[in-house]
Amino acid sequence: GVLMALLLPAVNAARLSALRATCQARLQDLGKATIVYEQGKKKFPSSFSSQAVAGTNYTFPWTVRLLPNLEQQPLYDTMIY
Repeated sequence: GVLMALLLPAVNAARLSALRATCQARLQDLGKATIVYEQGKKKFPSSFSSQAVAGTNYTFPWTVRLLPNLEQQPLYDTMIY
């Protein structure tokens, strides 16, 4: 019990550090994808954009427009088409 009480804070700290690193990497990927999008389209993605899909008008957030730049083309295709 005493050993567990000593190890638990260290394990939690390591877990939180890994979560922080993952979050930072994802934010960096979003930044890079935004720059690539802007360089290709000469504009930043709008906050929300509407698009007709199968006769219905859908509104997508800006993050959907970045999916192809995040190596998520199949997911983008299922959402847009």
